[in-house]
Amino acid sequence: MTTNRWFQKVALATALIIVVSAWAGNEGQVKQRAKNLRDNLSESPPAAPGSPGTPATPPPPPKLSPAQAAVGRIQTELGAIVAKGEATAEQKQRLAQALQSAALTGGKPGEASTQTFADNLADAIAGKSLSAQSRAQLAVNLNSACNSAQLATDQLAKIVADAQAVLRLAGVPRRDAADLGDQLKVLANEVRKAAAK
Repeated sequence: MTTNRWFQKVALATALIIVVSAWAGNEGQVKQRAKNLRDNLSESPPAAPGSPGTPATPPPPPKLSPAQAAVGRIQTELGAIVAKGEATAEQKQRLAQALQSAALTGGKPGEASTQTFADNLADAIAGKSLSAQSRAQLAVNLNSACNSAQLATDQLAKIVADAQAVLRLAGVPRRDAADLGDQLKVLANEVRKAAAK
């Protein structure tokens, strides 16, 4: 029984008691008993069947893997840029830092090329209609490129092509999406070279 139905039944019982008592002539006594009953019942509605009397604390959120956390940071930075409609220097810097920290499996891309890519990507997506799902996919692609030391060349090509497709769907011009794809390849190649050392 839901709480609303329970309160409805209590109100109906109270009204019924008042009507019967008025009819019987003990109006004052019955009204007082109905008020007492209502007050006692409204203080603590019954627990739902099968649930304990005290509310359970929610379980803690699951721990994210380092890769999931990196994707989340990248996605957050992309979302902040899209939401604002313009890319500030601070947002570009945070995006570059998120990309640098995403490199977990071997080498890292160079700081200068990462900053250049972050600057150009931020400028390209600012004010575009990049949905949450598209931001998530783009973040996964960027994270994969930053961790591409062990990827085959054709796998990397698919990641770059997918990133370009997401950007094109968001309204980024074809030429800009192609340039960003080339810059993403540069980052991935830097990761591979650094990991090979």
